Amino acid sequence: MQMGGGGDVCALPVGMLWRGLPGKGELSDAQLLLLQAVGVKEIIVNTNSAAARGKWKWEGSRRAVLARCERYLAAGFSLGLMPWVWCRPAFMQACGAQLSALCDDLGVGAVRLVQMDWEGSAERSAKDGAKRAGVSMAQWVDRCLSVLVAGLPDDVRLGITTLYFRRAAGDAAIKWVGAGGCRVSEWIGQFYSPWLTSPPHSAKKAKATHAANFQPGILQARGHDFYASLYPYLDTTGAGLNLWALKRPQMQAAQALDLAVEQVRLQPHGWVGGWAGHLIMNNSARFELALRMYDRLCLGGVRVLDGGGSAAAAAQWPDNPPGADVKWRGVWVDPKVADGGRPAGCVRIRAVGLTARDVGRLARVVRKVCLQRGWIRGTCVPVTFKTRSLVCVFQKHTATWVGGKTVLGDYDGLTVFAAEVA
Repeated sequence: MQMGGGGDVCALPVGMLWRGLPGKGELSDAQLLLLQAVGVKEIIVNTNSAAARGKWKWEGSRRAVLARCERYLAAGFSLGLMPWVWCRPAFMQACGAQLSALCDDLGVGAVRLVQMDWEGSAERSAKDGAKRAGVSMAQWVDRCLSVLVAGLPDDVRLGITTLYFRRAAGDAAIKWVGAGGCRVSEWIGQFYSPWLTSPPHSAKKAKATHAANFQPGILQARGHDFYASLYPYLDTTGAGLNLWALKRPQMQAAQALDLAVEQVRLQPHGWVGGWAGHLIMNNSARFELALRMYDRLCLGGVRVLDGGGSAAAAAQWPDNPPGADVKWRGVWVDPKVADGGRPAGCVRIRAVGLTARDVGRLARVVRKVCLQRGWIRGTCVPVTFKTRSLVCVFQKHTATWVGGKTVLGDYDGLTVFAAEVA
């Protein structure tokens, strides 16, 4: 991840994605390319179980975490590891040892960041530990973080992600300076809240998420105001937004995320994070919203792929149909045309002297790739065809041919448009 140093902040944020609990499947190669296209530079991988009661337990398995890390590195992302932490010396020692061994397996320089997931477990354990030891909160946090960093490789930066409201132990960690100048240099606030109901959550916890101060836009403003006085202690600050549990009564998911995004755009952060990468991979609507969020915050507009990304995703493209040069690495996503319609600057192909018969084979090839690679509706593929500039759009079709008859429905279709000539 590109970041500001010495207290500077990037002119525009860069994106990171939290890859959390095991889900069904993984982000596809196509999804990884699309995330890169809209400014995601780093993926943070959860490493251990939050339900382990202060003992180290790998999330899923160590083998799965290692394989996931290797895949993201191969795809061209920088890598962060996010341990859920308890502020106890014994846990921090085990955490440092386990993550150090994982870093060794991944290779020198592979892991850029260890980002502590500092939530209720860290706060409660810190409060209890300081009380039993008869020391101040700052002294207890120093004891625990000193043990942690002693076990980490020297080239790995230490970061922290905290809840949107401040607590004593989290503040102490942000302000901490250890032996040799070791410190927490990066922070990201979890500026989000799902809309909970009970059960399975307690009625009290669920009710709290319905309060006005938890709502999109308001929560992000409050989070920034809470932490602004601590920003000088850090090299880099960031805002984390929710990509999953977005709906609110009388508010669609897109509106909820837009309200949050517009508030964060006013804040002076160097990067933006998205929570629930493990959930959006199998939900095209949420994945599209995530792309729109990163595009708005990181790039400020639509940007096509520039040839970067994983070698695996770029390899094994099908042969071009006769007369066509498909620009597979120029793919972009336009959510506005997912359900139909033309991208801006496009016209019907008949305007450039082509018919559906001319581009039929081209359409079949591009549609097949979209389906094979799990590309979402709204994916646009540029093509040069017999000197014409075309755009193939993977989108909703409301009818198809079956047995020589028109059948109505909701289908994954491919429409070919011509780029309008000025």
